[in-house]
Amino acid sequence: MKAIRKKLRTNWFVSVIFGCCIFTGCNKIEPTVAPQEETHSLSTIRELSAGTIPDGIKITAVVISNPLIEDTDLVYVQDEEGSAVKLRFAGGHNFNLGDRIEVYLSGCKLEVNGSEYEVKEIPLIFSNRIGSVALVPRITTAEEIKASREQWTSSLLRLRAMKVISGPDDGLYLLQDSIGESTIHVSVEESLELPLPDSVQFISGYLFYINGFPALRLRNASDIVTYSRQVGDQTILEPFDFGGTGSMPNGDQVFTGFVSGDWMFNDAAVLGANEVNDLRNGTGTVRLRGNLTNARVGYIYTLFDVQGLQKIRFNFGGTNLGEGGAEVNEYAVEAFVSTDAGSTWISLGKKVGTRGSFTVMEYEVNGDADKNYRVKIQNRSFVRTDNGNRLRANVDDVELIY
Repeated sequence: MKAIRKKLRTNWFVSVIFGCCIFTGCNKIEPTVAPQEETHSLSTIRELSAGTIPDGIKITAVVISNPLIEDTDLVYVQDEEGSAVKLRFAGGHNFNLGDRIEVYLSGCKLEVNGSEYEVKEIPLIFSNRIGSVALVPRITTAEEIKASREQWTSSLLRLRAMKVISGPDDGLYLLQDSIGESTIHVSVEESLELPLPDSVQFISGYLFYINGFPALRLRNASDIVTYSRQVGDQTILEPFDFGGTGSMPNGDQVFTGFVSGDWMFNDAAVLGANEVNDLRNGTGTVRLRGNLTNARVGYIYTLFDVQGLQKIRFNFGGTNLGEGGAEVNEYAVEAFVSTDAGSTWISLGKKVGTRGSFTVMEYEVNGDADKNYRVKIQNRSFVRTDNGNRLRANVDDVELIY
């Protein structure tokens, strides 16, 4: 009797699978017991040619798309290895962003369009929610996306320090790296009501194509992280990821486009990630130099006032650039404040840092609540005897707490 029941259960399973494939669009499967399904990575799917997916393939992946802005039968999924594909079911699904799902793909249709891989007409009975996961996007740049888009298509990506240079045009923006010149389109569904600010600290989305061009598709408000002048206990943060140029002006020069406001630079520059010998926390960083024999002093200072300034905090450290053997000497910085819009400056003292790593420098100001303050940061490192230049140093992530 047990053998008969087991045979009946096997026949029932085969009938269900056979029936589902007939009425839901999967290619016909012969009514025999299917082979044991094995879990495969999505990279395996992306290695297949267009056509019918062979027997024995099951995937486990995380939904990275927002069902409210996609077709009711479509999800983008990604696995922990970073590979991603599109899944289109034979009917509307009820999966949500962040759901971890298990899907049997054997016998279903794979369509390949360039670097986009889409499995179609998947019976809903072949899928199951098995948990939830918050995937961390791959942090990259617009330039890297262009170079790796074939491998990264449909996957979740995050860009740091981007600025809007055009849009929206039917929900499509064009963004540019804050320091470099690489651009990428970002699509924002109108129903989300998420106008992009002029600059963003981070922006995330999954990679797809519009008219042959790679673009990121935003999913919800959490995909946008903005810079803010007011954080926590009233802090102005300047990360130096925007504005400025790579040149070091001989004398004072106004650098604009920073999130905090305009700054004056003297023998200082904002440098991007291509300068590998400079220290940074993010995309951009300031390099300070200075010379005792000419107008190149080596400082930056704010051209905006901060009322009631209480504290100054920033990262400081010596670069990894060669200094003709003088790099064994002291790397130091001095901070100043001004209460008369920069006509005169009051020193807050010199602090010593380290070559090759950042030290958090903190200065107490304890300013009057009704007074305006400007801030100057000046390189006070050792002066080389061969050329009169100070050892080059980096400053990043200036916080003005008021």
